[in-house]
Amino acid sequence: MLFSSIRYLVFLTITVLLYYLIPHRFRLILLLASSFYFYASWNPRSIIWLLIITAASFIAGFLLSRTEDGRKRKMITVISAGGIISILLVFKYLSFFLKQFFSVADIMGITSLSALKSSADSLSFAAPIGISFYTFMALSYVFDVSRRKITPSGNIGHYTFSIAFFPHLLEGPIDRPGDLLQQIAQKHNFDYDSFCHGLALFLFGAFKKVVIADRLALLVDTVFNNVNDYTGQAFWVASVFYTFQIYCDFSGYTDMALGSAELLGFKLTENFKRPYLATSISDFWRRWHISLSRWFRDYIYIPLGGNRCSETRWAINVLVVFLISGLWHGASWTFIFWGLFHGLCQVIGKYKSRISSRIFHNETLPLKIFRILVTFMIVNILWVLFRANSFHDFLVICKRSFSLSPDFSIFKLGAGKGDVLLSLLLIAFVILTDVISELKGGYRFLQGFPVIVRRGLYMICIFTILLFGIYGSLSADSFIYFTF
Repeated sequence: MLFSSIRYLVFLTITVLLYYLIPHRFRLILLLASSFYFYASWNPRSIIWLLIITAASFIAGFLLSRTEDGRKRKMITVISAGGIISILLVFKYLSFFLKQFFSVADIMGITSLSALKSSADSLSFAAPIGISFYTFMALSYVFDVSRRKITPSGNIGHYTFSIAFFPHLLEGPIDRPGDLLQQIAQKHNFDYDSFCHGLALFLFGAFKKVVIADRLALLVDTVFNNVNDYTGQAFWVASVFYTFQIYCDFSGYTDMALGSAELLGFKLTENFKRPYLATSISDFWRRWHISLSRWFRDYIYIPLGGNRCSETRWAINVLVVFLISGLWHGASWTFIFWGLFHGLCQVIGKYKSRISSRIFHNETLPLKIFRILVTFMIVNILWVLFRANSFHDFLVICKRSFSLSPDFSIFKLGAGKGDVLLSLLLIAFVILTDVISELKGGYRFLQGFPVIVRRGLYMICIFTILLFGIYGSLSADSFIYFTF
């Protein structure tokens, strides 16, 4: 049940109507039933793992609330967190690590493991959709309770809602359960302004997904799935298109998630803040997938020592965090190296900023624009590694990127002339809206417009989605981050 599908719109409409019509004491039951129905629409069996992870973290919180002994609290935290992480490791990484192990054994000439290797090759698990996201939410609850940052929930229904709430279940944001636990205890009366803002968020998210991201995917998928058929200019264009595709796809989902939650009176964590206007790689990660960046900061980076250590140790901490970040996105060498390169850029950026601060005492507008462009180019290049179907494909792209074709045409890359021209126009639109939003401090400046103007913009957005949305294509069957 995709956010951009008619089925979801019907589901959301019924849920919102019932939510405000029924008494407050029945609303939690409605939201839980709606969330499990939403998740079961993908794969009913996946609910088992959602319940196991939810129960394990809730029990851990309960046990932590019953003891003050430091050693026991540490043991409970380690066992519960280890169990939850083990589930994620088995589903997402067991097959990958076994393949690497047997590859090393082959290189070393160890033939006695051949029987085990054949068994391992057939070993694969279909990871429940969204497991990377709700696993991290459950872990944050265990860690926060262990650190006494939040009071453990005594209501299993409230806690289950904080994990399984359907808007953020599949692709985040990775909310802290404590934030939603506070909200579920409140009575949410219908608020017109909040409802309109949620509707606007949902519409704009749907626009970014089905009009922009899925249109850009027509060209991107053609080039990246056939790397041996193209040369330099094709990869340059495809890389830029993918840079905006993944942004509009993921931020589009997030906007629809935040909008869906706000229609019901709930506030989810902001996940994007104009990332392509970042002036450095570290600034980029303060703007891109914000909830994930904060998770790694709070539960890995700071416990490792953060920046309160020697510069060498700090550099190692950064590289470890980004290595784990790469692995979180998927069990592939492309993701691993993508994460490591981002970490390396962070380390280099720190020393570069020291030098530039001595040369440029004041940041002028031309200097800021230059820094934005350089950061964008680095991010864009690394997205190529992220998107490549394999590390071999990435090497092919690198090799062929400098081989230029004299008869190159952007209109021969799997998308029609109209789609290409419209895509270029939409990319310009995304840049313009982000620049305006950056100057205005967010999209809420639209709330200052007269009601008739806002309604007109909503209608234009709806008609644009209906007229120019990409439907029925392979790219429109999912969101990019569903696979992570």
